[in-house]
Amino acid sequence: MPFSSVLGASSVIKPGVCTSTTRPSVPYTGQLIFETDTSRLAVWTGSAWQYETAAAGPPGLVYVTGATFTTVTSVSLPANTFTSTHRNYKIVLHITAAASSSAATMRLRASGTDDSSSVYRYAAVGLTSTNVAYNFNNNSTTSWQILETNVDPQPTAMSMDLFSPQVATQTIATGTFIHSNGAYGLITNTWSGRFGATTQFDAASFIFAGNTSGVYSVYGYTDS
Repeated sequence: MPFSSVLGASSVIKPGVCTSTTRPSVPYTGQLIFETDTSRLAVWTGSAWQYETAAAGPPGLVYVTGATFTTVTSVSLPANTFTSTHRNYKIVLHITAAASSSAATMRLRASGTDDSSSVYRYAAVGLTSTNVAYNFNNNSTTSWQILETNVDPQPTAMSMDLFSPQVATQTIATGTFIHSNGAYGLITNTWSGRFGATTQFDAASFIFAGNTSGVYSVYGYTDS
C-alpha cells in the first residue's frame, strides 16, 4: 500500500491520537498527543503529561460576536450574546465617526428589550493630557455613561469587563475609555458601573446622541 494512501482522516495510522487512558506508555520529552475523549492537547514534559488546551476550548478570551455599524443613533448586541457558556465578558467599542461631541451610554438588554430602570450607577475618574481632572458620576439613572464621542477624526474607544450579566445578580462592570478633545487634548478615564437590581441579561445596547459609526467586539472569558 503506498504511504500516501493512508494519510488523512480515514488513515489507520494516526500518530498522537489516543484517549486519556491509552496514552503512550513510554513517551519522550516533547511528545504531543490529542485525547479524543477529553478533546485536549497534551505534551510530555519529561515527568508528566501537561494539558495545553481546555476541553471546552482554549483558556482566556474567546470571540463571541462583533459588527461594524454606520451612521446610527443606537446599536444592540445580538440576542443571547451572554449565555451560560461564559460567566464574564469583555466588550470593546471603537468609534470611527460621530455627528456630535457628547456622551455615549449603555443599557443592559433582555429578550430584545433594553432595561431603562433608574438603577444604573456609575463613576469615572480621569485626567486630560493638559493635567485637568476629568471625572463624572451618577447614582440613579437609566443608563451607564461609558464614553464620549467627538466630531473630530480622533481616537475614541472603550474596553469594558462585564461580570455575570446572564446571572440573576446585580451586574457590575469596569473598564477604561479614551477620547480626544480640542480643549483638553487627550482624555482618559477609569470607569465602573453597577446595575442595582438582580436581573438576568442576554445582551446590551449602545446609545449615541447623533449619527455614529464604529465597530464593536465581544469576547467571553473561559474559566478553565
